[in-house]
Amino acid sequence: MKKQVIILFLALLTFAAHAQQVTLYQMYSSVPQANYVNPVFMPKSKITIGLPLISSDYISFSSPVSFDDIFTRGADDSLRINEQNVIDAFDKSGKFDFEGNIGLLFLGYRTKTGFISLSMNSRVDAGFTLPGSLIEFAFEGSKDPSIPTAIRINEINLRTTLFNELALGYSRAINSKLTLGGKLKYLQGIATVSVEGLNGSIESSIDSIHISMSPWVVNTAGIGLLDTAITENNRDYFLFQNGNKGWSIDVGAEYKLMENLLLTASVLDIGKITWREETKTYYFDEVKYTFDGVDLLELLEEDNNDPNSQSTIEDELDSLGNMFEPEEVEGTVFSTPLTGKFYAGGRYTLLKMHTFGVIVYGKIFKSQLSPSVALTYNFELGKILNVGVNATYRNKSFNNFGAGLSAKLGPVQVYGLVDNFQSILLAESARVISARVGLNFMFGKVKGSN
Repeated sequence: MKKQVIILFLALLTFAAHAQQVTLYQMYSSVPQANYVNPVFMPKSKITIGLPLISSDYISFSSPVSFDDIFTRGADDSLRINEQNVIDAFDKSGKFDFEGNIGLLFLGYRTKTGFISLSMNSRVDAGFTLPGSLIEFAFEGSKDPSIPTAIRINEINLRTTLFNELALGYSRAINSKLTLGGKLKYLQGIATVSVEGLNGSIESSIDSIHISMSPWVVNTAGIGLLDTAITENNRDYFLFQNGNKGWSIDVGAEYKLMENLLLTASVLDIGKITWREETKTYYFDEVKYTFDGVDLLELLEEDNNDPNSQSTIEDELDSLGNMFEPEEVEGTVFSTPLTGKFYAGGRYTLLKMHTFGVIVYGKIFKSQLSPSVALTYNFELGKILNVGVNATYRNKSFNNFGAGLSAKLGPVQVYGLVDNFQSILLAESARVISARVGLNFMFGKVKGSN
């Protein structure tokens, strides 16, 4: 039972967001963890220490629909499902994503020309795509039985991966204009569930239903081990103690066009995890099924009082169910790619206090690109306070407003970032929630640093 609960929990995590970290990217000058989104970003302190669980905790969650999209309130204050709103939302985009990060360690050493970092994070990366035609059929069915209805199942992708990363990074000023940075990350997979090749269609008409599905595969790994680790409080399992390993890299660059105008770019999470321990693969065969109805006379002649008899409809359901019985194979070896990301930006600094910028952000998974662009502004008061705001353009509108605040009091630096500030003020209408908080200890100053 516990194993089924874990699987359900992992599946539920996929109902989430077009994750972004625009605010973190724009807080490059004050938040050391901005190094996560571009390895060229360097803290101003000589030594930076981020302790476990408090240095950087991040979550990003959203869906194509909000609470207000799904429900409308009647005159009697009762809630009713607004079917058309839900259908319209899924017609635009049926993508769900989720990202989470718990910082386990951050160490940084800054020189006059470069920066060395060592970090460890526990992460979750999940996503799910649901076709709008399936939602429409679920609500409305076949409006006119005389008109054939077709549901295309060719957009369903599912991935859920829990993993740790241990990263070693280095960045250096090549000359007075160009700075390059990179990060090598060792990955330990904790658990995963993914679906590959789920394509097909369901066609219904006045006298038949036809189901056609291509062969598809479900890969799982680490589910039982995760269950045991949680039940027995085995922390070793979460600290690079299993055989599910991988590597990835981050690269970044910064170029100074003129004294106050800089361009930056980064590509993140280029790599994969190979799963070898406690793996199970479920192979589903091709399905070609047609239901042409039942003979009314056969139904009338059936003996419903006989406990050993089975109705014609039950026979059909059993036959259909058998077609979806997978072949389970244990011990398979498979790989799952990380969700690649890229950032590109430009910023102009005025009077050392005001910074105006633009950031282009995107995610790449299975050749699908999800881009967005943000306009940013930062106000910086010395090395004590940095306040940033941004507006992100996505899906043909500026529908996300972010804000960030960092403060340094002696060696202690605290920060809080929200990529979708309106989700806090208007929770019922929010489709995206994305936030990061943390605390660092920062010591010393680098001579000649900005």
